[in-house]
Amino acid sequence: MAPIGKTTGSSAVGSSQKASKGNSIRRSSSGSTGNRVKPANKGPQESSRISADAKKAEKPNAMAEGITKNWKAQGLETSEGNKLGKYQKTGEGTIEKELLKKGFTLKDIYTKDKQGRTLADQVAQANGIKNQKQIADGKELKLPQRPGAQGMSSADLKPNESKTIQAVNGNNSSEVTQKKDANGVTSTDNRTTSDGNSANVRQRTDGVATSSVAPVGSGTQSNTVQHSANREAADQTTVRGQNGEVGIDYKDIDGKKNSVAQRGEGGLQVTNPDGTGAGNQTTIPLGPQNGLENWAQKGDELAARFLPAGWVKPQQQIGGENPIGQIGSVDGVQRRDASSSYNLRQADGNVQQVGQTAAGPLLSVSQSLGNAWRGVKNFFGGGATNPNGGIPAEQIFAPSGAIL
Repeated sequence: MAPIGKTTGSSAVGSSQKASKGNSIRRSSSGSTGNRVKPANKGPQESSRISADAKKAEKPNAMAEGITKNWKAQGLETSEGNKLGKYQKTGEGTIEKELLKKGFTLKDIYTKDKQGRTLADQVAQANGIKNQKQIADGKELKLPQRPGAQGMSSADLKPNESKTIQAVNGNNSSEVTQKKDANGVTSTDNRTTSDGNSANVRQRTDGVATSSVAPVGSGTQSNTVQHSANREAADQTTVRGQNGEVGIDYKDIDGKKNSVAQRGEGGLQVTNPDGTGAGNQTTIPLGPQNGLENWAQKGDELAARFLPAGWVKPQQQIGGENPIGQIGSVDGVQRRDASSSYNLRQADGNVQQVGQTAAGPLLSVSQSLGNAWRGVKNFFGGGATNPNGGIPAEQIFAPSGAIL
């Protein structure tokens, strides 16, 4: 098909025929010519026709409207007039950061749909943004959002300031608290509870942390992305609570897979270095989660020393005594009986396992008392639930994991 506004047809149309070598043009003394080769007649040239809809689209922003309509059709809320602060070179004021605050993970944001577009691409098209890494100050956006999601970024916190966000869905809750100290270091606590089974993932970074919480399916989910101050270290931690279990996924997303993990105070400590001796730290809980449970665990251990063998089996921690390097990701689950198992996946494909066994008798009793106390508080406190009732993940995401 010829380009709009161009003409089509044979290239010989309208051109003069060339005289052959033996049939040259002769001019008489009187000035007339002899044996002149007559030029070919100019035939009618084709003209391109531009259809009416091509001349003027009925809706120039039809694509943007179609994208936002599709978001709503899939149960996603759409926020408008969301004014951003002034863009900073550390990475704030980006589409990625704004979508992270709306309850999406990096996989959600960068998985392509059937048209080859990511969610970040869709947001850029819907808002007329050319550079996804730089949004103009004061730009008003249309953004998809998980129903009931809340988000925040430590870039918006002042020194010695803290902020907490929470999502509740039935007997599941996710609560994230960020606090920035006087030196600009951000501490993030990701506490998730499912039917009384509680786990608190603690994190620190000298850079920026962006977090969100949201009801997902019949449970809740928190997501935190950390970037070190020099942007050399980056990781993502997702914590899900559902059916009495707390699932934890950590990923080293800076491409180096140079994180190091070792069991220490508070659980499995994962360090993601930034090349300057600093970086990001993440502590995945192992063992009892509060003071009462710690005392009960010690009681189980003491009883095992004095009672006949096999009568009492206190909780045991497995693996992680020595540093494990070149970690690309950690994934696992903490169960209602306080047992847990985590897979530490290394860059060379090896998988190291750490975790803990089920609770001993005293620890089990302390957990039951804690669950009963939480039940009483929920009963008299009304037991907050997700107003949206929770939207199953399969209704939000296509089979490929992408939106749209």
